[in-house]
Amino acid sequence: MQVKYVMYRSWLRIKEDPSITIFPIFGQLIMALILSSVLYNLPQNTDSSYFKGADMFFAVLYNAFASLLEIMSLFEARAIVEKHKKYALYRPSADALASIVSELPVKLMMSMSFNFVFYFMSHLFRSIGAVSTSLAGAMTPATTLLLAMVIYTGFVIPTPLMLGWSRWINYINPVGYVFESLMLNEVHDREFECTSFIPSGPNFKQFSIANKVCQAVGARPGRSFVNGTDYLQEAYRYTNGHKWRNLGITIAFAVFFLGVYVALTEFNKGAMQNGEIILFLKGSLKKHMQQKAHDSEYGGIPNEKISYEAATEAEKFEKGGESGSVSSAPIPENKEIFFWRDLTYQVKIKKEDRVILNHVDGWVKPGQITALMGASGAGRTTLLNCLSERVTSGTITDGVRLVNGHALDSSFQRSIGHVQQQDLHLPTSTVREALQFSAYLRQPRQVSKKEKDDYVDYVIDLLDDTLCRCISRCCW
Repeated sequence: MQVKYVMYRSWLRIKEDPSITIFPIFGQLIMALILSSVLYNLPQNTDSSYFKGADMFFAVLYNAFASLLEIMSLFEARAIVEKHKKYALYRPSADALASIVSELPVKLMMSMSFNFVFYFMSHLFRSIGAVSTSLAGAMTPATTLLLAMVIYTGFVIPTPLMLGWSRWINYINPVGYVFESLMLNEVHDREFECTSFIPSGPNFKQFSIANKVCQAVGARPGRSFVNGTDYLQEAYRYTNGHKWRNLGITIAFAVFFLGVYVALTEFNKGAMQNGEIILFLKGSLKKHMQQKAHDSEYGGIPNEKISYEAATEAEKFEKGGESGSVSSAPIPENKEIFFWRDLTYQVKIKKEDRVILNHVDGWVKPGQITALMGASGAGRTTLLNCLSERVTSGTITDGVRLVNGHALDSSFQRSIGHVQQQDLHLPTSTVREALQFSAYLRQPRQVSKKEKDDYVDYVIDLLDDTLCRCISRCCW
C-alpha cells in the first residue's frame, strides 16, 4: 500500500514537471544518432574492425557514466525521505521500490535507443548512494568502480591480455557481459575483406592468395577475408554461445542490485538528527506520562504560553462583555532552570581523540535571553547540540545536564525548541504555509481542516504577525 501511494506521488511529480523525464529520453536518442553515425558508410573490410569495437565500447561507456546521475538524484531526495521516515509516513524501502517502478517506463524508453546496461547500472550506483551517508562518500567508491568497469570491459584491455590476478574483475563486471553481447551481435558470422596481406610489396604481387595471409587478427591462410567469429575468438575470446547467456547474467545482476538497494535504504540510518523522531505511545504509557506531568512539581513537559482551547474559551468570554484580545492573555510563569556542569565533548579525528568542549559550566534562567558568544570555531554550535541532545557524531564523556536539579528525561527533546544554524525550511513557502503543512501532518485525522487552519491562525497571532512577516520577507 505504501508503494502504491508513493508511486502515485511520483506520477504527480512527473506530471507537474515532465521536462525532467522527457529531456533524458531525447538526449539518449540524439546520442544514439551521433554514435550510429560512426558506422555510417563504414567500409566492410578489416580496417573497420577497430571502429566497430570502439563504437560499441563508447555506447556502453556513455550509459555507464550517465548512470552516475542516480547518486545525485538519490541524495537530492534523501533529506525528504529521512524526514518522512521520522514522521512514520512510509518506509524508505517503499520509496526505493516505488522510484524504481515509476521510472521503469522512462528507463525502457531510454534503453530503446541504447541497450539494457543503463537500467542495471542505475541499480548499482543507487546501492552505493544508499549505503553512504554523504555525497562525497558515495562518489569515491562509485568512481573507483566505474574506472574498474571501464578498464576491464574487454576493449581497453582485451580479455586474453588481462593478468591472471585481475581477471576476476572481468567476471564480476556486467558491462563486460553487455559489451561481449553487442560485439557478437554486430560482428558474428560476417566476412570482412582483407586490405593488407603478408607478405606485401611490389615483389610479391605475382604470388597467389594461397601463398599469402591476411594481416588482421583472426585471419586464415589462403583466404582473402576475415570471418567475424574468428576475429572475436582470437582478439577477445568471445563465443557466440555466450550472447543470450550474457543477457541472463545482466538481468540477474539488475535484480540482485535492486534487492541490495531496497535493503540498504531500509537499514541505512543516513545522517538523521536526534530529537526529530515521532513517538507513538501506548494508551497506558500515555496516561502515565500525563499523570506524571500533572503530579510532579518538576517533571513533565513545560506549559505552552497559552493553550488553544484556553484561547478559544477566552475569546468566547470576551465576546460576552469583556475586552482584550487573545494575544494579551496572561502567560503562566515558568520557573524551570536549565543547568549544566563539567560538560565535556570529544570527537575522534583519525586516531586521535580531540576535545571540543572541556568541562563547560552554565545555566539558563526562564524569562531571560542568554547570549552565547565566541569566536568562529569556538564550539558554540557544538555546545547547543550537546545541550539539546542532537549530537550526530562524537561522544559526551563527562558532565551533567539538569532541569531544576533533575536529570533529563525522554520528554526533554520534545519540550524545547532548537533552531539549527542551517536553514531547513523551503525558500518557496511562506510562514503560514509552513505552519499549515506542519499542522496537517501533526494533528490527528479526526481534527477537521478548518480547525487546523484556525489553530495556525492562533499561533500566528500568538507569535505576532508583524514579526513573522519580517522574518519570512514574503507575503502570506
